[in-house]
Amino acid sequence: MSMKWTCKTVLDWTIAYLKHQGDDHPRLSAEWLLSSATGLSRIELYTNFDRPLTQFELNAMHQAVKRRASGEPLQYVTGEMPFRHIVLRCEQGVLIPRPETELLVDAVLEGLPQEQGKPVPALVLEIGCGTGCIACSLAHERAKTHVVATDISSAAV
Repeated sequence: MSMKWTCKTVLDWTIAYLKHQGDDHPRLSAEWLLSSATGLSRIELYTNFDRPLTQFELNAMHQAVKRRASGEPLQYVTGEMPFRHIVLRCEQGVLIPRPETELLVDAVLEGLPQEQGKPVPALVLEIGCGTGCIACSLAHERAKTHVVATDISSAAV
């Protein structure tokens, strides 16, 4: 009888495998990979433990686990990166945003003009935007700010 691959069994197996392969954060990696393969949020994985994976999802998970186990960054494997209040596309050829970059966004937001404590229209230009994390965050968090971002790389936003 073949094994039934549910969210729980795949998650447990992947955590153990990635831990054995030396992943620094095997649970987090396994959750992100399974979330990407199934389309479920990380929370939904735990509320759908008994949900069996389709063959398509199993194949996607298998390929993702192989890539992650070989040391490929999680963001490149899943193709996305949570940053502040948004989720960005993240592909090879662009740098993965570092947590410190969120502090830079905070500093820029503080420096944008305000009148009586309310944001006013402003213009921001980002050169060498990569994933667009700074520009997209500023545009998302300050709707009245006009943001222009550019990069020489075709892999960038």
